[in-house]
Amino acid sequence: GTVFIGARDGFLYALSAETGALKWTFNHEISWVNGSPAVADGIIYVGSSDGRFIQAVSAETGAERWRATVTGSMWSSAAVVGDQVIALESGDAVSFPGDVDHAYANPHAAAARFSLTVFEPGVGNPTDRSEASHD
Repeated sequence: GTVFIGARDGFLYALSAETGALKWTFNHEISWVNGSPAVADGIIYVGSSDGRFIQAVSAETGAERWRATVTGSMWSSAAVVGDQVIALESGDAVSFPGDVDHAYANPHAAAARFSLTVFEPGVGNPTDRSEASHD
């Protein structure tokens, strides 16, 4: 098996679960990888803090499958729910299609399906979440 971890040195790491040997790395260019990667169907989904993106990476090779730019820092762990990848970026929950075939056609054009303000940093949780935008 393989263990996937992000680090504050800007790298996403794949390590052998049996030996701890390094299998591959993905360089986020000094942008912290704070959240735990989500893994589904051989794809890793992880956000990047200062780089302000979420990406899909091949679990086997570490090759980037798609990347989507977000407006804020990605501090949370991603979650895969059905065909959606959901993560929290600077207070907004964002959903992206997990469809790898669609992502291959244009790997840098992934766009959010929806964005919902979950909380405003320094303000607390809002009680009215009626301003969510949907596709």
